[in-house]
Amino acid sequence: MRRARLVVSGLTAAAVMGGAVTAQAATASASPATVNTNYPIVGIAGTPDGHGYWEVASDGGVFSFGTAQFYGSAASIQLAAPVVGINSTPDGKGYWLVASDGGVFAFGDAQYFGSMGGKPLNSPVVGMSATPDGGGYWLTAKDGGVFAYGDAQFAGSMGGKPMNAPVVGVAGSGGTTGYWLAGADGGIFAFNAPFSGSMGGKPLNAPMVGIARSGSGTGYWMVGADGGVFGFGGAQFAGSMGGKPLNAPMAGMAGTPSGNGYWLVASDGGVFAFGDAPYLGRAVLTSTPPPPPPGGQQLPANLTLSTSGAAFIAAFEGFRGTPYNDATNNCTIGYGHLIHSGPCTATDNQNWGTITVQQGQALLQSDTNTRFVPALRAGIPATPLTQAQFDALIDWIYNEGPGYITGSSSIRTALRASPPQYSAVPPDLMNYVTSKGQKLCGLYRRRVSDGNLWSTGSYAKLSPGCPPGYSGSR
Repeated sequence: MRRARLVVSGLTAAAVMGGAVTAQAATASASPATVNTNYPIVGIAGTPDGHGYWEVASDGGVFSFGTAQFYGSAASIQLAAPVVGINSTPDGKGYWLVASDGGVFAFGDAQYFGSMGGKPLNSPVVGMSATPDGGGYWLTAKDGGVFAYGDAQFAGSMGGKPMNAPVVGVAGSGGTTGYWLAGADGGIFAFNAPFSGSMGGKPLNAPMVGIARSGSGTGYWMVGADGGVFGFGGAQFAGSMGGKPLNAPMAGMAGTPSGNGYWLVASDGGVFAFGDAPYLGRAVLTSTPPPPPPGGQQLPANLTLSTSGAAFIAAFEGFRGTPYNDATNNCTIGYGHLIHSGPCTATDNQNWGTITVQQGQALLQSDTNTRFVPALRAGIPATPLTQAQFDALIDWIYNEGPGYITGSSSIRTALRASPPQYSAVPPDLMNYVTSKGQKLCGLYRRRVSDGNLWSTGSYAKLSPGCPPGYSGSR
């Protein structure tokens, strides 16, 4: 049974980071608090009174704000896989954490009803939703599989069925019998729950990363990696960060009990409050000193590109709906999909026309699954990696070419050493900043971001100043 509980006395609200306890404000009237985290934020959950919330990091650290009380965390536990979400109990006196291997951790008055921890999964778990009475919960996997525990009833899943994009989250519809699954392309799959609309098949500027039920249970919101929010049914639109600058991609959202507002949370801990959702503080992602990435390591054969990794690649590639010549003068479309070597022709424009964001995302996913993931698995088959390390390498070879991990490169050599030289990867990445003999600022920033992802697990798109001698962008 995967269950963990911490007892902290003398503090009304606290956050555990690597075993250290940091006191925070215990009431909504206190000034907004900030606390540091060494690991990226992956989820947020609101309190039943609407005056508090918890943030959770990938290492299982929990950060409490406003009226949200601290009941323990998984930060001091040796995790088999990173935490991917958090859910509050109905009375706000406890919460569950869920990890990508399906492990469930219960704190406070949250009851443990079972998990997929230690059991075979076809795809990693990406989200969790509790029933309104706190007597059960659903887990969902990236392939649309659903796992029901306690009084949460299984009503169907997308496991083994064709989808245009991976599932990114689950939200219960207000009882114990129904739920919605959300896809990265904005598609909604309703099981014993009312379908109120979706963004499936419609243009998106960024993939979806989360879903939240409205207070009444008559609708739902979805949030994209760029902070765009889409409300359906009884879920009212109260604002978004779509089209506004972000320091890091969004990681999730939570609605207020009234259904008149919501919080968005970014992977760097930033919180964005809309409607009647109050801003009460945030966690701040810091990379100094950079700790080992959380979640344990797995062989590449057991890993695939995560949703955050796909959003990371898309953020650097940018989207172009028509054929264009990239920085190396090769014909490209979408999020860096190579049509062919050499410049685009009139025939390319005629054959490809204009594609949608969803088609671009599908091409990115197809390229990753057919070219880059197999190349990485073949190049370093015996080298254990974390999810973040795997995603960083996929971005590198997506940008530079799969031959760098299957052929001769300093990075492959370092990772095939015994033991693997993990610390050599970030500096070695900085050897890949040129195109046709010219150092490009865009490539410099991308390699810095790849190294940061490798070292810290943060999917932030960094924009440091470029050293002298760099020019252009990519």
